[in-house]
Amino acid sequence: RTDTAQNQQYDAQAPGQKPGGGCALLKFLARFSLSSGAIRHVETEDWKTHDVRLLKQAWDALNQGEVLLVDRAFGDYVTLASLPQRGVDVVARLHGARKVDFRKAHRRLGHKDALFQWSKAWQPSAILTPQEWARLPAEITVRLIRVRVQKKGFRARELALVTTLLDAVAYPVAEVVAAYRRRWCLEMCLDDLKTTLGLDALRCQSPAMIHRELLTLLIAHNL
Repeated sequence: RTDTAQNQQYDAQAPGQKPGGGCALLKFLARFSLSSGAIRHVETEDWKTHDVRLLKQAWDALNQGEVLLVDRAFGDYVTLASLPQRGVDVVARLHGARKVDFRKAHRRLGHKDALFQWSKAWQPSAILTPQEWARLPAEITVRLIRVRVQKKGFRARELALVTTLLDAVAYPVAEVVAAYRRRWCLEMCLDDLKTTLGLDALRCQSPAMIHRELLTLLIAHNL
């Protein structure tokens, strides 16, 4: 954001910067349509807001029957337990804090494709109210898929996906992986928007106008 007194007061600065120095930072979460590439919804907050909290702010904008494709920040218990209660399924990278051992699978569905039981943590989530935390089930069943990703010119690596799409017949591994690969293309699209539309450095001088500038540029993308 532009370095003005109003913007500096609205958003905390990055660590290590002197008071009043550097540009204020804005974090935003955009939800794309996989079929059209259009941006359906956007949430904004200061840079310190966790991604899962930003997504929670967008829960009411999700429609029953949708499948949400997200990165590893959202491969957590809260997201995977809460959204199916709203009729929304999730496909995510496995959260970095979790490890996969297919020897401990609840039920195998195929090669490196299995169901696992996850238990709710003893400590309540900071992004949920006590009532919302109490409504979460004590256990959920998730499906873990490990695939080998190969790209010409790069070293092959394994990718672990976690999903609430538990039926291996209705949702074959190849289709789940293909959908997640398309999500990555939209991730690159968002990166391109920062360069092409100038989203990396917004120029308005107040928080209210910054939000209007951001939404105007995203509308331009949709058009």
